[in-house]
Amino acid sequence: ANGNAAVLNTLIELGCDVREKDSNTEINLLEWLLYTNVSRRNGDIIPNNMYLSEREVEMVLILVREGLEIGDSMFLDNARGQAPELFLQAEELMMNCRNLQAADEGLAAPTGYEFDI
Repeated sequence: ANGNAAVLNTLIELGCDVREKDSNTEINLLEWLLYTNVSRRNGDIIPNNMYLSEREVEMVLILVREGLEIGDSMFLDNARGQAPELFLQAEELMMNCRNLQAADEGLAAPTGYEFDI
């Protein structure tokens, strides 16, 4: 919740399953990170931040390396609609990670995921 990547890494090392979904919202940690960047006020969703902070980017990269993706969810649709830049930034980070992973394995970047890094 405070954007501490060292704590997240430690939890992963200790066996925390980052793929586990919240029982109330059915979203994973990556989706939660994006969702908590918006506030709910009188039923409306208000973006807190249009872009991820440096600490949040670090957290996204850790979660992407653990295999998390942003799924289609009615729960996230309003958040995505109110802060599309936030979701696009996270999706671009995910694509960049895939490019780097492909390069490390000597493979071409997956089709449709070519971005400058």
